[in-house]
Amino acid sequence: MADPVFGISIRKVDEGARPVLAADLSTIGLVGPAPLADASLFPFDTPVFLNSNDITKTRKLGEMGYLADAVRGINDQLGETQFAARIVVVRTPEGTDPDPAIKLQQTISKIAGDSLTGTGMWAFLRSAQKLGFTPRILTAPGYTSQMANGVGAIERTAPGSNYVTDHLYPVTFDGGGPEAVQATGHAFGLSNGQLGAIELEMPGAWYDTPPTIEVPPAGNEVSAAAVDAGGIGYIVGEQLVLPNEIILLVATVGAGGEVLTATVSNKGFLVGTVEPPTTPQEVTQTSGSGTGASFDLTWVPVGTVAAYTATIVAGANPVVASATSICNQLLGHMIVESAGSSFQNDIDWRETMQSHRLIALSGGCRVMDPVTSYIVIRPLAPRMAGIMVRRDHETGAPFHSAANQAVQGIISPNREIGFNLTDSANGRRNCSLPISAVWFVVRSVTTSPLRPAASC
Repeated sequence: MADPVFGISIRKVDEGARPVLAADLSTIGLVGPAPLADASLFPFDTPVFLNSNDITKTRKLGEMGYLADAVRGINDQLGETQFAARIVVVRTPEGTDPDPAIKLQQTISKIAGDSLTGTGMWAFLRSAQKLGFTPRILTAPGYTSQMANGVGAIERTAPGSNYVTDHLYPVTFDGGGPEAVQATGHAFGLSNGQLGAIELEMPGAWYDTPPTIEVPPAGNEVSAAAVDAGGIGYIVGEQLVLPNEIILLVATVGAGGEVLTATVSNKGFLVGTVEPPTTPQEVTQTSGSGTGASFDLTWVPVGTVAAYTATIVAGANPVVASATSICNQLLGHMIVESAGSSFQNDIDWRETMQSHRLIALSGGCRVMDPVTSYIVIRPLAPRMAGIMVRRDHETGAPFHSAANQAVQGIISPNREIGFNLTDSANGRRNCSLPISAVWFVVRSVTTSPLRPAASC
């Protein structure tokens, strides 16, 4: 001590060895929409506890969405003398947009939630104080595979011509996959008549492939005019003025002075962002005394249309991106899964995450739906969560790997997976799969419990 001490000084020495207390790592957290659930029992963004064999509560989850299937999948994995798993459910709102792609984006946003309001996954942080249970095996079944791939670099492959200087031309994006929410952008006409670089307003999301880019023409002009109503009192050579600075000359007339044919003297102009009129256009001014004529106009593009090609940049799933901070606070892990559509998709998806709090799986498994009796593809993550709970029950402590454990209740994986015990590259190809998962980080039961986390 720097200062002298007079009299008695009492210091408590607490650096000695202490017994290790096992933490509860076996409570599962499920988050996602359940549109047909009982709203009074499962209010939005509120942690609700249930035992997986409590049919009074589980039947009120409803069959729409993935939560009911998740509970079934967990129950399928239970071990000997194990009758239920502890589950905390957070029900989130479903998207409401009529566009299915935007609706899915809204649903994912509601699951990711907001830390300032405690919605979505952030509601799990209130579980301990509200329920007395802390979920440490989290999953959002069905909503961790979608990648928020957006439009990246755009290359102009044709400059176009006759574009109006400094005029803003909106461009549209199309395609890119069934779940794509399209990007938006625009380009300005340059002084040399070309169209400039595209400036993105929103990069879009959920692209599987680069979208196509549709560009409006520089403008449109009239190439021909057909008589809709001939009027009366016109003479050959009379000049007729129509909207948009279009000028026609009367070529032939009938006995009563009605216009029979007319030629285009001035083609007029409509910038490419304005749709040409499809209804007959009336004469607004004439050099003679005729009246009542109107014409159907044929519009054609002016100049050449610019062309562009887009690339996409990989984007992480927002639910997966938000999970690490929540898991750090809960000292838990989140089981996430890819779409499972291909090996390359698995790799692309896996490269968007870098946290030991995430347990990555090649997604999907085939099961029989007990409601419809059809064989369907359902999320794998809840079933892996059930395996972890089973292992904890079998071993008595949460530090044994869940690798190489049988997945019960499924018909098959989502896709065929190659496997050979003598192939040294086997683990790399099949990493994170339910049957052949390898390279697991062992869990600890001290202050930083680590669930087995696959690494690709």
